[in-house]
Amino acid sequence: MAFRFRQLIGSRVKIETDCEATGIEKLHAKICHVGSDFIEVEVMQKEKKKKKKPTLVRRKPRKKKKEECKKHEFRMIPFESLSSISVMEDDCC
Repeated sequence: MAFRFRQLIGSRVKIETDCEATGIEKLHAKICHVGSDFIEVEVMQKEKKKKKKPTLVRRKPRKKKKEECKKHEFRMIPFESLSSISVMEDDCC
C-alpha cells in the first residue's frame, strides 16, 4: 500500500478517516510524505458537518477581519484509520 501512496506524493486527494475518538472525518489534502505505515498530508479543507439551524435566534453582526496568513495544518494518518482515498482531478491540461 505504501508503494501506491508514494506514487501519489504531491497529489491532491479526498481522504475519509475512521477514528474511535473523533468518528468519521473527511478531508481534502495534499500528500507530502509516506512512511511504512502512515501518510503525512497537508490539510487543504475539511468538509463541514451539517448542523440544524435554530429557528428563533438573533444574528450578531460580523466583524470584518484583516486578511491573515493562513497557517498550514499537517497530519500524520496511520493506514489502519483510512477508510477511503480518492484522487482529485487536476485543473491543468
